[in-house]
Amino acid sequence: MNQHTTSATDKTTLQTSSVILLKTHRIKINKLSSSIRIIQELVDQCVEQEKALALVVKTSKPSNKVVWFKNTARNKYNETERIFNDNKFHLISQTTVHIFIISAVKLDDTEEYFCRIENTLTYAKIEVINEKSNTNQQLSRSLINKSTSYDFNTFEEELKLIHPLPEQIRLDKNDKLIVFCETNRKPNHVQWFKNESSLSSISNNLETYYFDSISILILYHVNEEDSGLYTCYLGDYCKTRCTVQIDDSNLIYIDKSIPWEEIMEPIESIHLKINKAF
Repeated sequence: MNQHTTSATDKTTLQTSSVILLKTHRIKINKLSSSIRIIQELVDQCVEQEKALALVVKTSKPSNKVVWFKNTARNKYNETERIFNDNKFHLISQTTVHIFIISAVKLDDTEEYFCRIENTLTYAKIEVINEKSNTNQQLSRSLINKSTSYDFNTFEEELKLIHPLPEQIRLDKNDKLIVFCETNRKPNHVQWFKNESSLSSISNNLETYYFDSISILILYHVNEEDSGLYTCYLGDYCKTRCTVQIDDSNLIYIDKSIPWEEIMEPIESIHLKINKAF
């Protein structure tokens, strides 16, 4: 009798252990599935001097923990230097696409560039040259042929948006506006509009870039007049829009979307004395 009782107890213990192991296993799977992955890594590039350079990374899910930096060979200790958004470098992250742009590369931009997104890392070697050698010319012809063949094969494919413009962006005065959209293939032509008026690329504070299927708009030192509805027309039938609101950081901003109720109560007077240095 005692032996039978012991066996039942052992059986119950085994069942309980199985349940515990099963739960532990499920927790582990959920933890792994929540981690971010790089699905498009950086690739080595050879770029002509004064040309624009774009490095594109794509991840399995959105993240705002993106850091770009370079490995400076001239540095005595071979330390890395973090890259920030300025007039030369343009950094942008929209959903799962993260882009780094140099408007016009110089010879001293020949470096290894890294992109760290949370716990993942990818890098590429960038070489800037004065002029194309015979080898590079042959390579370029080969790439052009492949590109032409690709465009020919996908000529009949319907142009579709993969990453549209963000619905709304709010910036402070003198900030830099960077937006981009991506299609499933290179569009035949791209046009940018603000409030249905064509944007001129001749403007000193405006730059546009087109890297295959990615179209980018950059506005420097924005002000209140830059607020409006921005539209990117891709091809003949595809378009995407973004509402841009520029606020004066020196003024108090009141969110009009918050409902305000009239309170029928006596008003109390508040007297303030402000000392302002001129």
